[in-house]
Amino acid sequence: MLERCEIIVPNFTKIEKDFCLNITSRRNEELHSGGLGFEDFPTKKWLSTYFQVLKILLDSLGKTMNDLLGEEEGEAAEEMIREKDASLEKTVRDRIAKCSREYLALTPEEQSALVSNFNKEKWRVLGRYKKEEKCPSCLNQGVLTGKLISTSSAKVGEAEIIQHLNILPTGFKCLCCGLEINNHLELDIIEMGGQYKTEEIFDPKDYYEITFEPDFDYGND
Repeated sequence: MLERCEIIVPNFTKIEKDFCLNITSRRNEELHSGGLGFEDFPTKKWLSTYFQVLKILLDSLGKTMNDLLGEEEGEAAEEMIREKDASLEKTVRDRIAKCSREYLALTPEEQSALVSNFNKEKWRVLGRYKKEEKCPSCLNQGVLTGKLISTSSAKVGEAEIIQHLNILPTGFKCLCCGLEINNHLELDIIEMGGQYKTEEIFDPKDYYEITFEPDFDYGND
């Protein structure tokens, strides 16, 4: 179920999936084994994240927290989410400011060397569906990576099959100042969370899984 959510729910990423797995594992421990799955995991550690994940799922259904929890509890949940977002925004912006200070402390020659090295090293950044994007810290180019949301119908080119992909960004890395943004929530806070498009190009034989087998045998005349 959670693996399906990661595929079909736009803003549901591995971060949210892993959180849900943790919660359900603790719940199952209490329900089926009599263990105290939440004894060392008080609500202050997880409730706001729980509401964030719940909001993502409700948004995908066109519903609100009030629809599920009622007006009073729904508003309380939304307030908890806003407070968590404010805390996360400060954390991310502090990280950006730190990387900016460290980059500006470099000599012009050191900065230039890092920028020149970017084109050689950028595709070694881990993750799929890469896209260059301006770094909010040093303003050089960095690399966005993401997860596949949807694909367009395949189009036939001159000698290839072209398929356009819609990608939800889930990470960013700058090879110049060292800034790393680790998930979609952090990217969304600094307005880098919008979906982007990329494309994949296939050889027609590979796309349609065509194999050619000879209809004769050599040496069997």
